[in-house]
Amino acid sequence: MSNNRVIDTALSIIDKNIHLDYKKIAKKIYAETGYVDQDFNKFFAVVTSGAFTLQSYIRKRRLYFAACDLVNGSEKTIVDLSLECGYSDQTSFTRAIKKESGTTPAEIRKGKENIPDVRKVLESHLTNKTRIDAVIEKYESNNMSNTDWNYLEMFSHACAILVK
Repeated sequence: MSNNRVIDTALSIIDKNIHLDYKKIAKKIYAETGYVDQDFNKFFAVVTSGAFTLQSYIRKRRLYFAACDLVNGSEKTIVDLSLECGYSDQTSFTRAIKKESGTTPAEIRKGKENIPDVRKVLESHLTNKTRIDAVIEKYESNNMSNTDWNYLEMFSHACAILVK
């Protein structure tokens, strides 16, 4: 399965099962892609150049869907949305939304703000190969930091998993 196919499959599974908890979504991804959890998490970190973990992506995607519900005039209360997103209370949910968008759920509902679509951000990131290109450039110039070495090691490990 190619990198793009693995990521497309994972993103589709996430969107179809966004209402499930993280562990159940992850198990579906692992079953569909043939990865074990540790390998898939390394693969996801490498292909996103460390921009996302699977768990952070799912959390951001849930918040995006909740914001869409708020903007589209859903009858759901903020408390209901917070529980659907896996937060124990409205305060935690409000903090998470504010961290992502800089605004509150009430302001989003009024149409003043919106949360960016993290899937589009991820897809845009995946088409930009600058991180690995930059690391390769540094490797060729013999000027790599420990972070670059760690990234290159993770990348090579992920590639080895893909070849299996």
